[in-house]
Amino acid sequence: MSCVRIMLIGLIFAGCFGTADAAVNVGDKPNLAIKLIDGSVLTSKDMQGQMVVLEFWATWCPPCRAQIPHLKKLNAEYAPLGVRLLSVSRDDNRQPVIPFIQQNAMNWTHAIDTEQPNQLGPAFGVTGIPHAFIISPDGEVLWGGHPAGIEQPLKQAVQQHPPLPPASVRRAELKEQIEQAIDAIDKDMNFMPALELFSQMEPEQLQDTKLLTTLRPLMMRFRPTGERGAALAKFLEEHPEAIEKLKAMGVRLPSAGSAAAADPEAKQQAIAERLMTIADGLRESDKHVEAYGKYKLIASRYGKTDAGAAAAERVAAYEADEQFMKKMKSSDQEGRAKAAFNMASGYQQAGREDLAKKGYQKIVDEYPDTEWAAKAKAALEKM
Repeated sequence: MSCVRIMLIGLIFAGCFGTADAAVNVGDKPNLAIKLIDGSVLTSKDMQGQMVVLEFWATWCPPCRAQIPHLKKLNAEYAPLGVRLLSVSRDDNRQPVIPFIQQNAMNWTHAIDTEQPNQLGPAFGVTGIPHAFIISPDGEVLWGGHPAGIEQPLKQAVQQHPPLPPASVRRAELKEQIEQAIDAIDKDMNFMPALELFSQMEPEQLQDTKLLTTLRPLMMRFRPTGERGAALAKFLEEHPEAIEKLKAMGVRLPSAGSAAAADPEAKQQAIAERLMTIADGLRESDKHVEAYGKYKLIASRYGKTDAGAAAAERVAAYEADEQFMKKMKSSDQEGRAKAAFNMASGYQQAGREDLAKKGYQKIVDEYPDTEWAAKAKAALEKM
């Protein structure tokens, strides 16, 4: 075999058109605005919190095509951890690119360099493909090289610069907090868990329509109506720092003076009596779990009223009933097990099987007598 032929074969396996002489260096933070194949624009701000693998390739490049199975493996492994794979085609136009992506099931983010206002290849000094870069969650270029050698640098980058998990995982984690905050308001008129939850949310999360749908039942509980409105007004008097945050969430707040209107003893007694009517109706309808919760609320918040004293007697009677308290404990465990199952299921859907397995096993261990334990066992057996 001639030396020329050996050199040509070596170039084919190494890459097309030699290697990259990087204009963007490791440590740089390029300001990116990338037009994707669907016409949308992905900016550096959009990618904040994500680890990005920026890979340059072309349909006509044999070494690029050889890397596709490797890229599929990387995407399956790292996408659930918050790593975005972004492939930029160096083809002259999109005509060969779109069908190639579809035929090869390259199910990640794509762009075409010739469609960019300023081509990315020259900006990154790419003269040979395939070539890839790792960009940290805060936009810093951490590594550049042939994608065949990216696995160890990427593993190290994720460990040292952990990206945010995808929205589906964050929604699963928030869902349990939302349910706990709703429970605190419904049972004890305690708005603090909800405020703490709102305070930890980032502005971009308020653009997540699926998350807002999950949040809506909690936000509805801030409507200033009835006894809840009076309790909320008092809460805002004690925690004025909450007002701006709640307004940013789109919550309609009680008008000034509504707390004062709730202070007179007659007002307190009237509220307590209305609640007692509701609680008594629940008890007469054999909805004892709901009635018990309502009586506890009345006794806790309106204990100085006649209705509050009567509610305390009802609570004591319920708590003296061992069978009823077992049922209450079972109901509470069912609720907690359900929330834990939803979180584990969210992890599984996001591809985080390690966390999903831990979640399912926790349900089996801590809530063995619930229906969710059986569902968790079934889920574990399928994994």
